[in-house]
Amino acid sequence: MGVAFRSRTAQRGKAGRGDAAQRLAESARFYADADARGALFRAPERPELLERRRRTLEGGAALDVEWASTYEPIHPTYAARLAERSANRTAHARWLRHAEVRPVLVCLHGWGGGLPAIEERAFVARWWYRKGMDVVLPALPFHGARAGSVLRRPSFPSTDPIVSNEGFAQAVHDLRALAAALRARGAPAVVLTGMSLGGFTTTLAATVDTTFDAAIPMIPFASLPRLLWDHGSGTPARERAKAQGIDLPTFEAAFAATSPLRRTPRLDPTRVLVLAADGDAVTPPHHAAEIRDHFSNDVARAQLVAFAGAHLLQVGRGDAFRAMARFLGGHGWLPSRKTAKGA
Repeated sequence: MGVAFRSRTAQRGKAGRGDAAQRLAESARFYADADARGALFRAPERPELLERRRRTLEGGAALDVEWASTYEPIHPTYAARLAERSANRTAHARWLRHAEVRPVLVCLHGWGGGLPAIEERAFVARWWYRKGMDVVLPALPFHGARAGSVLRRPSFPSTDPIVSNEGFAQAVHDLRALAAALRARGAPAVVLTGMSLGGFTTTLAATVDTTFDAAIPMIPFASLPRLLWDHGSGTPARERAKAQGIDLPTFEAAFAATSPLRRTPRLDPTRVLVLAADGDAVTPPHHAAEIRDHFSNDVARAQLVAFAGAHLLQVGRGDAFRAMARFLGGHGWLPSRKTAKGA
């Protein structure tokens, strides 16, 4: 996820000093109240999945599935955005599915991703399929088929807390709905993983409820506002933000409702594996360490595994996937070798 600090509120030249900071404070109060009322993360109903067969796989098939996103916007600004971008009201995913029910690995892409053919390769989906798991590759809000155009730059996430808070809430809503549909088919386990933006979304979902049996964030960031702020160091945009009276605590507070480190973990530490790249300059490894620590307690600690390489040049990512396989196998979610060979 390439980032830079480009705050719309900071760039409104006509706004007086303190106006931008006030808008951020208003967003902080608005979404804190919505979360406290249970409005931000309402439980979805189980959706009806529409399936289209893409190709045959040994022992199964690759399907494209879609379902209605029933997320209800809280802020009128986000409601207007959804009205303008109708493509985002339908959720999409590629599903590599065995003929018989299997544990499912749900894989979330990074910023600008969401095209199934690319994500299949990024997550070595065929490798997991041969190991005996189903693999589902959803598109996050305003990405892939949900963008309305493959040429459209994703508008989510954003320095605008309305777009980001509700975009993440919609993402979690749609993923919970997907998990309900997978379990209705008989999936014995549904595990969530993701890279970068997908890793953050995975982490957030693990603070909402226990929809997923485990969370495996890979090269994640722990705080969107802090990531944006840090990458904006020394830029004119951040200087303008500071001139508007915006500091990091004010910026972070506006996103707190969907910031995992400000929320209570809902998964046991033994159900969390965090994967970090040693040379990652986009989402530095300390983000992964903070997530590991947040999901640990006095009784048990979440796992943290580091691999060689950087954010995009993941030269050691094979080690990361093997660590995932050991983690999944340790929980009994990887079928036996005999079963997997029969796939």
